[in-house]
Amino acid sequence: LVTVPWTIVKIWKLVKGRDQEEKENLRQRCGCRKCQEKAQTIAKQKKKSYNTWARPSNIFVFVSWILIFLLLREIRKSPSFKAPFDPFEILEISKSASDKEIKGAYRRLSKLTHPDRNPNNPEAAERFMQVTKAHQALTDPVGKENYQKYGNPDGPIRSSINLALPSVMEDHGNLLLMIYLGSLIVVLPAFVVLWWRSNSDKLATSISVNTYLYFRVVLHASSRWRDLLAAFASAFEFEHMAVNNPRKFAQLRDVVRRSGAEADLKQIRLYMDVKPYLSENILILLAYTYRLGIEEEFQSRLDDLLGWTEGLVVAMTDANREEPRQDCFKTYGRTVFGRTRKIMSAIFLGQCLAQAMKEKDSSLLQIPGFRETELKYCNSKSNKVRNVHDFVALDIDARRKILRNFSSDEFLDVNEFCLHFPTATLNVAAPRVDDEIDSSVHEIDKADVEVTLTVKRGAVSDRRPVLVFAPCFFFLHLYLQTEFHAKRSSSLIPLQGAGQFPCVPNLPDEKQEVWWVILDDKKHDVPLAIKRLKPKDFDAEGSATFKLDFIAGIRGKYEYVVHALCDCYVGADVYSTIKFTVEPKLENTDSLKYFDTDDESDYEEYNAEVEDGDEEEETNSDGNEDGNEDGKAIGGGPAEALQQKSSGKEGIDELSSAEEDEEEEDEEEEEEDDDDDDEDQVDERENGRGPSGNVSQTTSDVTEDI
Repeated sequence: LVTVPWTIVKIWKLVKGRDQEEKENLRQRCGCRKCQEKAQTIAKQKKKSYNTWARPSNIFVFVSWILIFLLLREIRKSPSFKAPFDPFEILEISKSASDKEIKGAYRRLSKLTHPDRNPNNPEAAERFMQVTKAHQALTDPVGKENYQKYGNPDGPIRSSINLALPSVMEDHGNLLLMIYLGSLIVVLPAFVVLWWRSNSDKLATSISVNTYLYFRVVLHASSRWRDLLAAFASAFEFEHMAVNNPRKFAQLRDVVRRSGAEADLKQIRLYMDVKPYLSENILILLAYTYRLGIEEEFQSRLDDLLGWTEGLVVAMTDANREEPRQDCFKTYGRTVFGRTRKIMSAIFLGQCLAQAMKEKDSSLLQIPGFRETELKYCNSKSNKVRNVHDFVALDIDARRKILRNFSSDEFLDVNEFCLHFPTATLNVAAPRVDDEIDSSVHEIDKADVEVTLTVKRGAVSDRRPVLVFAPCFFFLHLYLQTEFHAKRSSSLIPLQGAGQFPCVPNLPDEKQEVWWVILDDKKHDVPLAIKRLKPKDFDAEGSATFKLDFIAGIRGKYEYVVHALCDCYVGADVYSTIKFTVEPKLENTDSLKYFDTDDESDYEEYNAEVEDGDEEEETNSDGNEDGNEDGKAIGGGPAEALQQKSSGKEGIDELSSAEEDEEEEDEEEEEEDDDDDDEDQVDERENGRGPSGNVSQTTSDVTEDI
């Protein structure tokens, strides 16, 4: 049940599955040189892991097939594994043989296989028994009939079902049972306890609980970029990192201080005891964000730090969402937590770490090969390229004019980045309540906002030959390179959608684009709803439609902002503002029916008519019996009964009040009867006679009873 399917899956991955996965990744991966080098490195590591036969899964499959083969061989040797009983085959004769031939074959084979001629030969004895049984099945009438009915001359044979256990287990059953019970009672619980101890301090996202609590403390006190960077470096996931050469770190500290990062280093606030790994991590991350160059000795440690970027950023946002907002309890009650500004600061930290940028860097510096020279040229009055969106919107000629000092390969890397850079648009509908009668938002309503996020990317139509003044050979080389790159991109890379591998060559692992969507109350800085959109949430056209649910506040005018932030690009964020009014809370009025009352009103009218008819009959009957000429009767006579019947609702009210008076009179009469009974009992006690005629109680006892 396990070995065969697992083997098929492994063979499929080995033959075709891995190649198909690589092709799909190639369709979405950035084509710049650094991203391609990273992809090749990851592919080599995967290929090495695939070709490593010493993996536990491969060893399990190999051992499983060996055990299956040995088990089949033992079953084949088992005496219970026998062919169907065939007397003709046993006697080595044809099925059309005569009785004479059957007897002759029996004599010949019985002499050869007789136990007296073959002492100490169990196979010969078994063969002799088979020959005797075959002769009986073909010559004896009873045996022949049993053979024809049951396939055996002995008649019906009882069968029993047992577990097929090896002989080793039968011989040492007690020992194996003790081993089994010991593993079940001792080994398995010990394994569960060890696993629980190793994972009890981690959340579902594999983040340590201590890290989560530390992030809560930091975000409650500060949301500055440098403090969040220090909190990232202080995560408890990095405790295992060993302290490297102190001399090398002293040199790195000098380089960081000379680069202008000393101010950030001095202003960093730490909310925990300084540990050896903490200061080293901060220095490495500062050198990385300032693009000072990391030596090979620190590169592996930097890769370990950047590998936790996505998980720790998510932990920061979750930690901030646990902060209560007492200043908003009057507006929203106890349904809001956290601050939008701090959540966006944590996401911005993840963007900077993905693109190796510091807080105040221009978004143009994430373009491959961009330096201060190109940045100054873009910010000049003649170009007016202020951000990465302005640069991506340029055509090939304008890009080449700005990047005139770039080589052909560097220029192709820039075009590849522009091809993958996302341009997002938000379409936000007005808040509404899911109600068929009234969809407007009232106080304390559960409302929702429908949001459509569309992600577009660069177009291949802009990829045309670049005409520049250059020597002939260089022009031909540049032309061929650009045409080849355009054909490769147009044939392999889908231009729309969010399921892309972004251009993040600094991160050690492959990363897919993720979008954060936040519904924010602009006045109170409250995140009312947060959603993370992964590539699977987008359709083929790059659109994702979803709803953000929130609890409305008190009545008044509100201004909400929907933010959409990409977790791997700086400057790709968009937002949309919506204004609406929260109506007062609905009151329960008489006109508002929560259930159908028509049946009850009909029932009341029917009862009123019946009561009027009964009273009229009683009045007429009383008048006829008394023979009174004046027409007077109990209840006022027929004239008054008719008047009450015609008066409608007033008559019904009078009848109901009369019934209530009668009920009160009955209750008073019952109370008077109870009082009379009590007086009779007191009189009997005062006379001093009980049931037997003797004095039963004294005067004091009677008083107590009364």
